[in-house]
Amino acid sequence: MIAASLSQRTIALWLTLWVPGAVSCSSPHEAPSKPLEEAVRNEGPMLPEIHCAASPTQDRRIVVHYEIRNVSAESIHIVDNHRVPYQIARDLNTLVILHGINRPEPTVLYEMEVPLTRPLLPGEVVTGELMWPTTGMRDHYRGRVTPANLLHGTIQVRCEVGWWVKPITEADSVSKSLLELLASQHVVGYGPFDVTLP
Repeated sequence: MIAASLSQRTIALWLTLWVPGAVSCSSPHEAPSKPLEEAVRNEGPMLPEIHCAASPTQDRRIVVHYEIRNVSAESIHIVDNHRVPYQIARDLNTLVILHGINRPEPTVLYEMEVPLTRPLLPGEVVTGELMWPTTGMRDHYRGRVTPANLLHGTIQVRCEVGWWVKPITEADSVSKSLLELLASQHVVGYGPFDVTLP
């Protein structure tokens, strides 16, 4: 894994999907993004571009590569954590690949970790990848067993990136709650799109 003034400008969000060989995908090029269910979405002045591609591996899995590019004239801030991207089962058949933080489940007690961020400078690119399927999933709070329905056949995949206008520092981990930081997180993504596992 690779960690990485409001204006009226509109920046395009593109998601490019390429899948050769045994992996098949379809991408709704004209369909708008679906509403986010786990993360608070704030309308922000700038959107990073996110590109995502899936390809088969020799051990009959797929590798999903993603690229986040800051196309704004100003720096933004993204999670600086070796564990990202996180994997979230958003519903029975949808896998969300998230470079950001997800909202905690309200009925579960966690040891809360406030994430630190790194700046993504104008024009800078951060890349990462995820091997899939895997028997274990990880979100910001804990690991869990991957649901059987995300291990075989055709699934849906959504790529998302969370970002902040201001950095999250060590001082914020003392002075701010995780819910405050979630409220200031902007999230952009595209999909879901179909991926058929080998």
